[in-house]
Amino acid sequence: MARRTPPTVRAALAALDTATATGKDLPFLYDACPLCNTPLNQHVSGTLRPLRHFDCPVCGWWMIISAAAIREAIEGAADPDSDNTAGGSNGEVWFNVETGKLILCPTEWDRKHRQEFIARAETRAQGAV
Repeated sequence: MARRTPPTVRAALAALDTATATGKDLPFLYDACPLCNTPLNQHVSGTLRPLRHFDCPVCGWWMIISAAAIREAIEGAADPDSDNTAGGSNGEVWFNVETGKLILCPTEWDRKHRQEFIARAETRAQGAV
């Protein structure tokens, strides 16, 4: 018996194809920086193997991942036995089939570095008072 593809998966795949062909932003991306919650910048490079670039203008976190890897994560979300994540440079993406959103996940090193940055900033702020 064949499984039906969830509507969120179908919509995300169509949006990915359109965004990749036109160079536009991914409309189904949860576009807040995973480290500081600032809206992310997006752009595309490459034609034979399109790459998606995400970067935060505030904290400097970034990620680069191929459109093909994003497609694999989305398609994997349709099958409960498959993987709905894909790795990129400086993190991985996860497709939430229930919400239809692509979530960017930084590396553990980035999370730890961000916590240290916040702690140093708080210490400086307390010293200035």
